[in-house]
Amino acid sequence: MKTLEQLEKQAIKLGKEIKELKQFNKEFQGIPEKPKLINKWYKTKDWGNTDFGALIFITEFKESSVSGYGFNAIGWNNQNDTWAKKNFTIPATDKEVEQALIPEAKKKGHNYCNWRFKDNVLSGTNGCLHGGGAVWRDNIFKDGIWAEIIKDKVPTINGYEMEDLGCQVKFGCYTFDKGCIRNLYSELSQFNSNNNDAEIKQFFINNEYTITIDELKQVVEFLNKKQ
Repeated sequence: MKTLEQLEKQAIKLGKEIKELKQFNKEFQGIPEKPKLINKWYKTKDWGNTDFGALIFITEFKESSVSGYGFNAIGWNNQNDTWAKKNFTIPATDKEVEQALIPEAKKKGHNYCNWRFKDNVLSGTNGCLHGGGAVWRDNIFKDGIWAEIIKDKVPTINGYEMEDLGCQVKFGCYTFDKGCIRNLYSELSQFNSNNNDAEIKQFFINNEYTITIDELKQVVEFLNKKQ
């Protein structure tokens, strides 16, 4: 039989364990159950109001932490696999996620006039939404992965790389209107198709600046892709 002293010590130990358990439950109160938490966006209570909030898409549920990708105080983060579970108790809306993803997309070089976020996919378009012709660029962001931007090779003429000035392009010291370049290439191509025996392969500007038809073609194709 246990002595009174032993029982008192056991009661103190049990009381301490009960206190710790209550504190544990208090800290994790409101955290969704595992099946509800995974594969959804959650935010901390200070997201959007301070520089210390976080917004993440949870991919794995652990004992005291979660894995996922999203935003913290530094910015985009897809490397952290030890987010504190107790911090993410508030589901984020699609609008909140979209508002976070769009600036990050622009930072990565994706520039569009219109955006949409649905089913964890961010898409963009520069087309008209109301008059038709809107071609959506899907999968700018999908399931934590950002689309890689593959830049077209900038064309050169006479060794000079093209500079885009808006309505004009510049090669070295010479500036050309984009419309004139397109018209010139169209006329030269038409002439060459009708005159196989007198095909024009290059021409000169001020008897010193040589432009080949192939160079002109590359410029026009590059400009047409950027429309």
